[in-house]
Amino acid sequence: MPSFAHSARKPWEQEHCRRSPSPRNPPTPLLCWAPHTDNVIAAGKRGIESFGEASTVRFIAAIALISALTVPSGDADAQEIDTDHLFAFSLGTDIGEVGTIELESEANVRVGKRGNRYTAYSQELEVGYIPVENLHVFVGGSLAYYDIDRVPGLEDRRKLSFNELEAEVRYRLMDRARSPFGLAVEVQPGWAAVEETSGERKDSYGFAFSLLADKEIIEDRVVAVVNIAYELEAARADGSWEKESALRISGSLGVQVRPGLFLGAEVQHLRRYEGLGLDSRAGQATFLGPSLCWKPGNIWVIAGWSTQVAGDAAGFPGSLDLINFERNRAKLTVGFSF
Repeated sequence: MPSFAHSARKPWEQEHCRRSPSPRNPPTPLLCWAPHTDNVIAAGKRGIESFGEASTVRFIAAIALISALTVPSGDADAQEIDTDHLFAFSLGTDIGEVGTIELESEANVRVGKRGNRYTAYSQELEVGYIPVENLHVFVGGSLAYYDIDRVPGLEDRRKLSFNELEAEVRYRLMDRARSPFGLAVEVQPGWAAVEETSGERKDSYGFAFSLLADKEIIEDRVVAVVNIAYELEAARADGSWEKESALRISGSLGVQVRPGLFLGAEVQHLRRYEGLGLDSRAGQATFLGPSLCWKPGNIWVIAGWSTQVAGDAAGFPGSLDLINFERNRAKLTVGFSF
């Protein structure tokens, strides 16, 4: 789904913790709804906010230095790079073998807006399949939880609800093993039951078109990925249609510091507009942060965090856009293939 969307008795407080779809079923706090969900969300929010106060630029520089010092000189121990499952906020062009089935769980947390407290959490489960060479399809659905208190322009809300259904179709145009770089296109239609920012009940229909590119700078060691996406959304509320669009440009650089272990740095620039044709800019934001990927065999675990370092909202002063976007974002993905 495009990045827009994304009773007094709390029924989810009686549910047991759900486990990751990993074959070994490890318990992961961000991938479950425990009886004390409020405490888990609050603790995660405090951790992300405190981490966001550190110097992002110095942290990325430290990652680059560690990566440069730990990359071995030879390539005997290097694992072949698969950019399909490597970064938290960017996608590569690699497509697996025909007939492969993939299961993936993705947890997203967005924290921080103007005012008192804002936390939005979504948990998505996806099933992927590779029917023919160079074609990858996904279908999935997600739940969302909102904890909003005294944020200007938003109603107070503490609610768990069904979030969205979506599909992804990715086709590789150029294989970087036989071309100067890899190139792929992806289309992503979806339907959402709640508004992404406020959590308000609202039917919306979205479509995203993405151009993906990647290149190995050092074979089996260092890889770069660039994504450009155009996103559309139309939502029906009170008998009328609300139309929005967005541009998203992201770049990621990853280094394989040990076989199957990657450290990365990622940057995203997001622009949101009123109207389907990028008619009137509502705001823009640039995010920067580190990522980590671990691939033991046919399993992948990807963690990423990103903080807003620059931005502005139309009609609002300040050097950040906390109207259309959040202060911090974090993502945890766990998946396996067979």
